[in-house]
Amino acid sequence: MFDGVVVAVDGTRAGNEAGRQAANLVAPGGLIRLVGVADPYSESINEWGGEALLVADAASRDDAPARMQTALRDAVARSLDALRAQLPAGLRVDADVVEGRVRDVLQAAAT
Repeated sequence: MFDGVVVAVDGTRAGNEAGRQAANLVAPGGLIRLVGVADPYSESINEWGGEALLVADAASRDDAPARMQTALRDAVARSLDALRAQLPAGLRVDADVVEGRVRDVLQAAAT
């Protein structure tokens, strides 16, 4: 058992299952930290968790980059909330939406 576990949340069913399994690795009184990364790559491909962030007509508007960034942050936050709701009661859970490249964000979260 571990005092703390960092879980990368990607909005997929498989990712949620990984989060539920990680909860089994946390010692009583330990902490599970859910990290959802708002990566510019996800914005550029208009996708989070296998779903489009914006429909095609909205993605082509002049304000699309700002709307895409907002849509991504909102989608990541919803994914964190959804996974948190699936974890055992009484488990200490922190959840953060962090902007940046996935590799860099998760490396920083794990140290």
